[in-house]
Amino acid sequence: MKNISFILLATTILFFGSCEDKMVKLYPTMDGKKEFVISNVGSFSNEVIISRADIEASLKDLDIPAEGEVLSVSVETVQLKVAPKADNACTAVMVSGTIQEIGVATKKEFVKNFQLPVPTEPMTIKLGGLVEAGVAEFTSQLDRIIRTKTLPADFTGLKCVVSGTSFPVDKKLSFDMELIVKITIEYQQKVKI
Repeated sequence: MKNISFILLATTILFFGSCEDKMVKLYPTMDGKKEFVISNVGSFSNEVIISRADIEASLKDLDIPAEGEVLSVSVETVQLKVAPKADNACTAVMVSGTIQEIGVATKKEFVKNFQLPVPTEPMTIKLGGLVEAGVAEFTSQLDRIIRTKTLPADFTGLKCVVSGTSFPVDKKLSFDMELIVKITIEYQQKVKI
């Protein structure tokens, strides 16, 4: 009986005593969504505000531990969810969009002249025609915020403007639209294994 107890004790010490720290990479995601209504003839321009509170809530939801080291932040996709209304008469929309920090004059295009078919049923469409410089600027801002887990004191939010022209040009645009930005964060932290 003593031999079995000794073997169990030795095995336990070896097994649990050999725990070591391993670096593990994790990949949480963030989805930012903002809705707006389009009802116009020919063209439209809608402003979407991503407020400081929106970003703070998203940071809290990410729940990256204090010891987690952020390695990268990337915009995976920019999508528009389009839900046409009964009085919609257009078949497509040429979409462009800009983003800027509220209170800062510089705007960056993130999508330019993307032809978006207007579906007959609600549909989510991944945007092509993304402008690399605008997406890079947005990603850079998010990267700084996520790495430091804080927002600058004077930061109030981001403003996105989504605009477009209908096809045929003189037809009524009438649909609900939702701007969706999917972001992936890569971070690493030590865990005991």
